[in-house]
Amino acid sequence: MSTRPGYPGFERSEWYGFVGPAGLPPGVTARMNATILDALRQPGAVAKYRELDMATMPMTPAEFRTFLAEETERTTALVRAANITPQ
Repeated sequence: MSTRPGYPGFERSEWYGFVGPAGLPPGVTARMNATILDALRQPGAVAKYRELDMATMPMTPAEFRTFLAEETERTTALVRAANITPQ
């Protein structure tokens, strides 16, 4: 995350993740997660992410669920505090 000059406490970040349909069998989820984590460890992928000044955050499915919940809560609070409404 980066902090913006002139905006104390403001952070911004972009992230990407993989999700599947609700009710995906745990075995399928585990295989997908293992494949994705393996891909993130490949030397070419590591080099490309570094070249793009990006960091990977390998997570288990449970950790990603927690991350999504925290991001949703944080963003919801920001939208409400700023009184942002859809146009």
